[in-house]
Amino acid sequence: MKNTVYLFILSLLSFGFLNAQPQWTHIGGDAGQIVSEAGFTYCVNKNNHTVWMYNGTPHNWTKIGDNALQIVATGSDLFCIKKNDNSVWKYERSVNKWNQIGHNALQLAADNGKLYMLTRYNHIQQWNRFNYTWTSIGVNALEIAVDENNLYLKSRNNAIFKYNGSPQQWTMISSSCPGQLTAVGNKLYSTAPNNTIVMHNGKLHYGWVNICSDCNRLTAVENQLYCIRPNGGILKYNGFPNSWTQIGGDATQIAGNSNNLLCINKNNASIWSISTK
Repeated sequence: MKNTVYLFILSLLSFGFLNAQPQWTHIGGDAGQIVSEAGFTYCVNKNNHTVWMYNGTPHNWTKIGDNALQIVATGSDLFCIKKNDNSVWKYERSVNKWNQIGHNALQLAADNGKLYMLTRYNHIQQWNRFNYTWTSIGVNALEIAVDENNLYLKSRNNAIFKYNGSPQQWTMISSSCPGQLTAVGNKLYSTAPNNTIVMHNGKLHYGWVNICSDCNRLTAVENQLYCIRPNGGILKYNGFPNSWTQIGGDATQIAGNSNNLLCINKNNASIWSISTK
């Protein structure tokens, strides 16, 4: 454990990161997933799938849930898919209690106060936060991605559609999808074969432009795009194709909010945080 943390710090020093301000801070461990939104940070324990909330100081976490397969947050709301039965639950912070709001979920996506669910039957549903009901808005989906008011789906025939705002009303924007989708800043990105990252250029056919040739995972934090290299290096996109800045290392996942960027160390599942101010 100590040797792994030492190697992690050496990897950061190798590209001069810890010699500058601000610095990465070790705040937790044993994480399988991290989520951060509206000043709240959460993680799912990689071993027993318990859910924990960060209390704001390193290594100070409170257990708030169990048996989570996925967690997502929007605003101050936290949601999870239960591992045992794919039910959907909302965390009621004021009473430290979870309430079931849905079932049969494969994936949740949330942003700008809105929650969407991809069901086990490949349907997309939108949650109404006022009456706790769901509305079916799409079908035939394998994956969903959301960015503020923009919702996208990857269909079972690998095309990409953008939601028009009314149930079952979608517009095809790409006839193909090379990998896993990420939406940020009114733009759509995807992983692609051979550890490349591509950006959609608005064309229906052949609509993808290569913007990185050494990454295999993507994350959007606020309006900023980040990727992770196969060796765990964290890159920040500078807004131009193939223009990235390395800001960290040995990561397996990235999350964050307007104040901090977080990562899970790929070697020991420890959680690290850095200020983005």
